Amino acid sequence: MILYYAALPVHLQSILVHKMTLHPDEEAILLFQDDTETEMYEGYRELEGSGLNLKSMCKSSIFKNIIVAQTFISRKAQYDNLQISDMNDHIVNSFDILFERLNVQLETLDTIYVTYEHDADFSFYLEERCIPHFVIESGKNDLSRLIAMNPKIGFPLNFENHVFWTLDGVGQAVIRSDSEDTLKHWGNKIKAVFDYNQALAKLTDNQLSQIYIFYNHIEIDYPEQATMILLVNPRGKHFWSIRRSELSQFLDKQFGSKWDYQLASKHLWAQEQLAFDFYTEYGEPLMLKYHPRAFRDDVKSKQLFGPSAQVMTILPIDFLKLRFKQKLKKAIVFASTAGDFVSELAEEQVLLTEDMGRTHIDYFKLYIALRFLIENFENPIIYALPPYLSQINLLLRHHFETTIEAQKYHNAIEITPQTFILAEFLDPNFNRSANVIFFNGIRRDVSIQNLNILEIYKNTDEAEVFFDLSSENLYFYHENNIWDYNDRLVEKLNKISITKALPYSKIQLKAKLPSYKKQYEILSTMLDSWKLSKLESDMEYVRSTLQSTQYLVQNYLVPSLSKEEMSAVLPNITDFSAYLDILYELRGKHVIVIAVRDTAGYLILAEQREKIKKIGFEKFDSSTQIPFSGISNQGEVIEQTGPQNTNTSVDLLINAKDIIEVSSSPFKSGNYAQLKINDHDYAVNRRGINIVVYDAEKSKVLDSVAFDMHDPQMKVYR
Repeated sequence: MILYYAALPVHLQSILVHKMTLHPDEEAILLFQDDTETEMYEGYRELEGSGLNLKSMCKSSIFKNIIVAQTFISRKAQYDNLQISDMNDHIVNSFDILFERLNVQLETLDTIYVTYEHDADFSFYLEERCIPHFVIESGKNDLSRLIAMNPKIGFPLNFENHVFWTLDGVGQAVIRSDSEDTLKHWGNKIKAVFDYNQALAKLTDNQLSQIYIFYNHIEIDYPEQATMILLVNPRGKHFWSIRRSELSQFLDKQFGSKWDYQLASKHLWAQEQLAFDFYTEYGEPLMLKYHPRAFRDDVKSKQLFGPSAQVMTILPIDFLKLRFKQKLKKAIVFASTAGDFVSELAEEQVLLTEDMGRTHIDYFKLYIALRFLIENFENPIIYALPPYLSQINLLLRHHFETTIEAQKYHNAIEITPQTFILAEFLDPNFNRSANVIFFNGIRRDVSIQNLNILEIYKNTDEAEVFFDLSSENLYFYHENNIWDYNDRLVEKLNKISITKALPYSKIQLKAKLPSYKKQYEILSTMLDSWKLSKLESDMEYVRSTLQSTQYLVQNYLVPSLSKEEMSAVLPNITDFSAYLDILYELRGKHVIVIAVRDTAGYLILAEQREKIKKIGFEKFDSSTQIPFSGISNQGEVIEQTGPQNTNTSVDLLINAKDIIEVSSSPFKSGNYAQLKINDHDYAVNRRGINIVVYDAEKSKVLDSVAFDMHDPQMKVYR
């Protein structure tokens, strides 16, 4: 008897191929983990959400028995802030009870295969009980990502071309043979190879019929010359986007502050509607292939995208491509993993829209800017930076159908009157002589005389749309003293009147130049806001009502404050970048103590990591669940880091009287931070970077704070 464990619905296709090609005649049990108890947690009712049902899965007779573990304890622990020991005991006890009730003795099974996620309860259980098993990679080179998330195994599951080797733990790994990065680092441990694509091609008609029953698949005729839309997990799109504060604010305004799958789905619907509006003709046949975590039925899809939209089966695309014979017009691909399915299409027929998740709130501005350039200039030379560059070229090639191609901006570009830079911000790195069309604000000093605005209005007759209907501003920067040409640029802006109907988004756009009085008011506000923010920073400094903090914001250059003023305002600073700037200035005056609890945070910017290192903590690493302990005593630093989910500690005697003791523990190895001074723990002890600043001369703690840079809202605790 074999047992297969699927951590997620997307892993089932790999399990099916493996079972039906390597163990076709052996009896097997399928264990699936699905939270049916707590709606607020990620992964709630994933079987139902993916369109699967137990009745069809059992009817296929692929597995002798299918067991559903109806909770995800490790996910609850992260939300409920459970102690790690309580979580461990809960996981072990729950599976002990489950298998006792089912009269299943894991030690007697021939083989156990598990799919792997970093928070998968069953993988943890097998390690705790020292039960041998195979862990299987879930995608090409996924090992390099997931190995960082588990101290014992670190290897995921999926069977697209696999390799076996023995690990230090009780598990063995099964990796894809086309995972070049994995093979490069672990090739000396290879024992055997499993070729998923070859096995997929060898599935018999009878086996495919069983798989169709498993997924409750019904063969239907799809239209010829349709556009296929290959969609992605909304969670991935959602979390990419919230790294941008503007998009986070937009989502909050549209859908409230609760971050959940419903929010993420609405966010993705908006992107899909944009893709249909700009890259298809309204009413043409559309075939929608949903991600297993975000299946929507035909009724809901037609409500969102019109009667020409047809939902494709929940059957994974790898199985679908074995029988799919229709000729496609083109494919709009949100999911990079779907490349094999559209490999028979010509390059110009495949539209990759992965960057839309980070640019879609500026898509209306992108369209208006490009239309203005195309309609008013014979051969505009366009430069941009990712992620906008790919979307600009998609619009140029597939919507405007022009041969103009935007290039990646660099400092050595030749500036002519025909040169335009399209960007999110007016950045100080852009050549000051260039024409810049930007979307969301300025990051350098500039004269109001060199700026103009187009205002974009949005109207709808619908009760519900997935876009903010507030007007938007598109900004134009130009140097009037460089060429007379720029006077003609302003003249063109004065004459502009652009309209655009977006039937899928259910919005009508209109762009025009507002009155000079209104432009002046908008631009003055924007320039005033810039003067209150820190130069060359991606994040605005948080304004405080306290007088000392107001003084800091108004002067925005930290060195303008005295050391005494910096020490005084420190407890009022809630912006991480601003706080690090002050610590850098105070590093030679006070003791700075740092410890990471759980994980430092994926929202930490590269420039913030560099600031931490400039303070003196050279070994700091913001990777997932890496410990860090450090003490800076008036510029002299001792620090310690270590592998994932291990503990670190350092201590130091200061002035022959003060004993500093620092400990760091990630989520799976204790989950705490300790910052002790003379045996008193001053740490806030919250997830993220815990900091204590100590005045050794006065024997006084100036501040104790924790920055949770893993939380989308980047919370601060004191």
